[in-house]
Amino acid sequence: MSNWFSLLGISVGGGEPLASVESILQMIRIFGALLLLVVPFVPFLFYKKLTSRPYKLLLWANLVSTGFVLFACVFGALGGVDWRLTPVVGTSAVTVIATAFEFARHRGEFRISSRLAALCAAFVCLFSSLSAVEIAKMPADYGRDNQLHYFAEKLEENGLTYGYADFWTAQAVTLLTDSKIKVRNINVVYDAELGMYVPEKYDYQSQFTWYEDQEGVDEYFMLVTDSQKNSLERNGYFDWHKPTKTIQLEYSIFKYYIIVFDENVF
Repeated sequence: MSNWFSLLGISVGGGEPLASVESILQMIRIFGALLLLVVPFVPFLFYKKLTSRPYKLLLWANLVSTGFVLFACVFGALGGVDWRLTPVVGTSAVTVIATAFEFARHRGEFRISSRLAALCAAFVCLFSSLSAVEIAKMPADYGRDNQLHYFAEKLEENGLTYGYADFWTAQAVTLLTDSKIKVRNINVVYDAELGMYVPEKYDYQSQFTWYEDQEGVDEYFMLVTDSQKNSLERNGYFDWHKPTKTIQLEYSIFKYYIIVFDENVF
């Protein structure tokens, strides 16, 4: 539940007067979040009276997608971050709006007033408009000063176009540079057989060909943290794969390194 509220921009802190603008906006968000959770399942109470086949399909599509995502979050590893609940927000919002239209079309046939359904839909629209306003207030270059843009800029400055980094860095830098710089997923792990830390292919959302020699690429790089570099140095990995140069990067209080090789490390 905490992930659901945080995804929708709800963060309740102490010391804020109840009648303040921020508190009122938070209450609107909280009520909207609860509506998105509850309203899509209310029509199942009147399912036999529903006549619209597309609307019924929408109800089931929302139920199945929500159930699948929640199952993966509760019993799998998807619950670690809130943005993985995003599909539920989309299908629930559409279902709430469709429910208001459906109840209005069958005015008087359901125990729930069509006015109440319309009010719920209007509230969800108001709730959505708060997020739209927040997005509109963001500057056009929002986020351009984060570390991922910084990495992309430094790699481009050094003419490097193919290499390896951890999952979150690799995917993001490849996307931000529109694949002009291709960064593939690796983990730095201890290999007991070799007795040293080595880069390991991380094949989640990857292709095996990404780790092969690439046509037209003369230099490969590894973008690693300070601790990863120390681990690779400690047991002599760089004696086995000698880098041609090492570029130190500093972002905030953290150190990173671009380690360049004249051959593929795999």
